[in-house]
Amino acid sequence: MIIIENLIQLANDLDAKIPAKKIDRNLLIGTWNIRAFGNLTRKWQSDDDDSPKRDLNSILCIAEIIKRFDVIAIQKVKANICALSGKLKCKTVTLVGIKRVHRHMPYLVV
Repeated sequence: MIIIENLIQLANDLDAKIPAKKIDRNLLIGTWNIRAFGNLTRKWQSDDDDSPKRDLNSILCIAEIIKRFDVIAIQKVKANICALSGKLKCKTVTLVGIKRVHRHMPYLVV
């Protein structure tokens, strides 16, 4: 229940801070330097001893933020894109492409 409440609160906060998408009126473009976006712990809430700390709840929150934009570039993506796959399964975004800025930091545009 806490996860759903957190998502509702996040959605309300985003509604207040990010303009709504309006076809033929605006184009919302964002960039996000997301730290170590790679693997995830396949639990709704990671424990203190879990590694990585990013869990399924985090993926839902990330998807909630990303879907507010028409185009968003995500930086600091790891080679293991397990967390990205989880986000795409939320069906809120479409992956446009991956550009490797250098060998350790791919750059995603969704």
